[in-house]
Amino acid sequence: MSSTNGQRAKPTKIGPKLEGGIIFTTTSDETIYLPVGCLHSVFTLMGGFLVTIDFHTPKSCRIFASQLSADLGGPEPPFQDYIFRSLFVSIGLALSYSQVLEGIKAWIDAIKRIREWVAGIPAWAKEALKVWDEFLATLEGKKARCSCSEQTPDETFRVHLKKAHWRGKGLKAVKRKA
Repeated sequence: MSSTNGQRAKPTKIGPKLEGGIIFTTTSDETIYLPVGCLHSVFTLMGGFLVTIDFHTPKSCRIFASQLSADLGGPEPPFQDYIFRSLFVSIGLALSYSQVLEGIKAWIDAIKRIREWVAGIPAWAKEALKVWDEFLATLEGKKARCSCSEQTPDETFRVHLKKAHWRGKGLKAVKRKA
């Protein structure tokens, strides 16, 4: 087994070969924030363990939309299921916390893949549309304008969203709540 000093040398040797990479040493008393979707690698020098916290922010939806849209195969557990559900949690956060355009853009960016996946797993369609139902019931949802710039002046966001960004196999129009 290598000594601690030998282990310290390994990251230093490969560091220059990592494009845009940085190396820093921490102790168990410190925490590191890595943004969602940030690729990283961890080397432990003296044993121990790593603790992570999985959380979503309104801005996470763009990252999850990109991951969902990447050609990673069909909706097979656990990775695809995690990405799909995470996308809708973060879209819901964006729509709830005044980052509506982030949520709309993420939906539009991932709509092709969303349609493909919900066709095979109808429960996902219900989950996805529930997020929009909750938003469209709010005052902000009623006033919203789409980021795609194809919404006509006399068209409500609800109508435009159903017409332009929901139609397709697996997605049905959301019923208006009374």
